Amino acid sequence: MRRYLLIFALVAAGCAAENAGMRMQQMSHRFGRNWMPVDKGDFFGAIAAARPSTQGSQTLQDAVAADAGIAAFVGQHGVPDAVALGPMAHEIDLAYLSESTCYTLQHSYGEVLLPRALFESSVVGQRPLTDADLDAVDAERRLAKQVERLQNLVAQNARLQSVGRRIALRLSASLGVAAGHNYGVLLLLPSKPTERVYGIPQDESAEVVAWVQPDGPAAGLLRVGDRVRSVDGTAITDQSITDWQGTKRFAIERSGAAMQVDVVPEAWPRRLFFVPLVDDAPNAFAVEQSVGVTTGLFALFPDDDDVLAVIVGHEVAHVTLGHTQHGVTPISVLNGVVAVGVLLPIEIALPGGGQLLGGLMQGVENRFNRDQERDADRVVLHYAAAGGYDPHAALRMFDAMETKVPVGGVSQFFDIHPPYPERRAMIAQELAAADAPAAR
Repeated sequence: MRRYLLIFALVAAGCAAENAGMRMQQMSHRFGRNWMPVDKGDFFGAIAAARPSTQGSQTLQDAVAADAGIAAFVGQHGVPDAVALGPMAHEIDLAYLSESTCYTLQHSYGEVLLPRALFESSVVGQRPLTDADLDAVDAERRLAKQVERLQNLVAQNARLQSVGRRIALRLSASLGVAAGHNYGVLLLLPSKPTERVYGIPQDESAEVVAWVQPDGPAAGLLRVGDRVRSVDGTAITDQSITDWQGTKRFAIERSGAAMQVDVVPEAWPRRLFFVPLVDDAPNAFAVEQSVGVTTGLFALFPDDDDVLAVIVGHEVAHVTLGHTQHGVTPISVLNGVVAVGVLLPIEIALPGGGQLLGGLMQGVENRFNRDQERDADRVVLHYAAAGGYDPHAALRMFDAMETKVPVGGVSQFFDIHPPYPERRAMIAQELAAADAPAAR
């Protein structure tokens, strides 16, 4: 009887090792060498008895079950902060933040039912963790970058809304064109980054006020950090904010006190929405009633609102000239959900705009012809000047773009524009003509 029990124990151990090995092999096909964070709290007791809460924890438990050498290594070094599997699961990387080191262990497991003690592994590599490794492995570092990205996006939103507003207010109303309603506030749904910045738990059923236009309709009524519980009695997440118009009653909580404030929107001659998008490629575009500017383009001109006004005004011109109508933009990426960045797990609601941002922008396929681009270049000079910006900044913009974003070098978007020298020469001629009367 004891002999049968021993055989059963060996078979059971072999089955456990084989099952763990099979899971590791399947995981290697699926994830390659992508890092999977390990929750060390899963391993306060024996690793074999752990209850994994993450894929990384499960993979580590499987590796230890499949290979005694890995078990011995983890027993000596402690539970790693993350794991990654190599091709066909013949290698496993263990990341230790305390050592800033990645160990690569080569292991084997067979299809024969053998006890775990017969498996062996060895360390075949050791290297410092790279910045990319640390971003994937270190949750605190990753959150810090998300927070920085959130703060940059809010600041860029403030610039874009301010510049866009000054241009929008000076447009002419047109028959058959819907008027705009600007509430001058940016709301963020709760997330880990917003919890770190504004102190609102990510699981709380409220939005946080991240920005208020200093001289806009919400100024003096809403404050950064206010919790917005509902608008007109309905949670923002349960209503469509695309068609917001008229006075809106915000139910908010400020410093623990509940209150209600009424925000009367600012009327614009035309319905327009301005949206910052997280994308490293310098880009700007117009889709229907929306203008988008990527963070890559903000980065080229971080402190130059005159240039930003030229960029925004050019895209507004596409809208007012009718270039975004009648199928010119085959994919409306700014309608509904628009992506903003893999490292920014938040949604941004633009009151009145109905734009939800969260994820990485997948692409823009608006293609205007070159004559339309030339027309927009001419009109933008008037829009920038009307908004109180220097239209001569267009020349500065073209000089920088030709150096930093050569046509065909970064974004296919710019390939559909006329060449930079041609556009610059035309703008210079238009500016000279406009300056001539003033000189007299």
